[in-house]
Amino acid sequence: MNMTNEEQILSILTILSKDVNALSKDVCEIKRDMKDVKQRVTNLEVTQETEIIPRLKDIESCYLDTYKRYQDGSEDIDSLKTDVTMIKRFLAQVR
Repeated sequence: MNMTNEEQILSILTILSKDVNALSKDVCEIKRDMKDVKQRVTNLEVTQETEIIPRLKDIESCYLDTYKRYQDGSEDIDSLKTDVTMIKRFLAQVR
């Protein structure tokens, strides 16, 4: 059974319209997914700006303050060691 040119064209158009409809559904789904991804990224950015970055700055500030105190204390300890050594030498000579 041979199809006429018109029947063949109609058959091809029917197949193409089904493919276009399926593709259109896929595109709509991708658009929905992208909208969801954009919203999630926006939420992450807001969380980062309002919560994470300020907390990191607080942690950094505490760390730097503590480091400075330990650095200053280290110098004091070295000075105390020198003083104790000198006191030991003096006491050894006095005895």
